[in-house]
Amino acid sequence: MAVTYEPIASTTLGTASTTITLSSIPSTYTDLKIVLTGRTNAGAGNAVTIQFNSDTATNYSWTYLSGNGSAASSTRGTAVTSIAAGPYLTNNENIATGIIDIFSYAGSTYKTALIKMTNSSFSRTTIGTWRSTSAITSITLTSSNAMAVGTIATIYGIKAA
Repeated sequence: MAVTYEPIASTTLGTASTTITLSSIPSTYTDLKIVLTGRTNAGAGNAVTIQFNSDTATNYSWTYLSGNGSAASSTRGTAVTSIAAGPYLTNNENIATGIIDIFSYAGSTYKTALIKMTNSSFSRTTIGTWRSTSAITSITLTSSNAMAVGTIATIYGIKAA
């Protein structure tokens, strides 16, 4: 079986931070996958957002479905300044995982991302769109509270099969 995932870069926080930027992304893959694993320094949850190529204009839209085992909810945002990936990190005791798939990131059409955020108390799936035809060369993950030391973000390029 051919290897189709290739690590591009990995960042492990040495100090608490509200942002992780993955940059210098080559255009040699068909899709991207980001794996985010970590926790927050705050006792409350964190809301994580995603921006591409430092674009802070209202070029993003998203819809999510969230559940905790006893209730479900959904909402959407249109013409907003980032993709709301969801309340990802919970507190100092809990570790959460986020999987972000970005399709045709180097193509000349709008970019689509599928995001899955989970921790011990909920799960959220988000579909997001960036209305730009530019190739994605950098991705910024921003958290409303500082991500703790040891939080890891790894980006993989996915080769055409």
